[in-house]
Amino acid sequence: MDQLELLLSDLREEALPVDSLGRIAPRVQRTLRRRRVTRLALATAAVMVMSLLSLYRMPEDVALPKPGEAIITAPDLVLTIPAPAMLSSRRAKPKATVVSDGTLQLASTDKNVVIYWSL
Repeated sequence: MDQLELLLSDLREEALPVDSLGRIAPRVQRTLRRRRVTRLALATAAVMVMSLLSLYRMPEDVALPKPGEAIITAPDLVLTIPAPAMLSSRRAKPKATVVSDGTLQLASTDKNVVIYWSL
């Protein structure tokens, strides 16, 4: 043991001065209390900041398409239009027939009516 350790061990065994403790104790307690309050305030602020940051999400970057590619691909569906249902299986009559030079006979829904159209 060196000389400094011997001196410190002697001081450790010595009784503390009571009058000095009375003057120093309030200041030491204030410093300790201030440190506790500061740590508590910093911890509270850190929790609040982290909770606010967890609510806010950064928008993700959208990858740009390569030239010639579409951003949204079209589905591979081919929609066909259904053919109209035939009401009868017989052949449809022509709407007009040529009767003579410049005269047409138009079709009519009534068999007793004959319509001629002159050109």
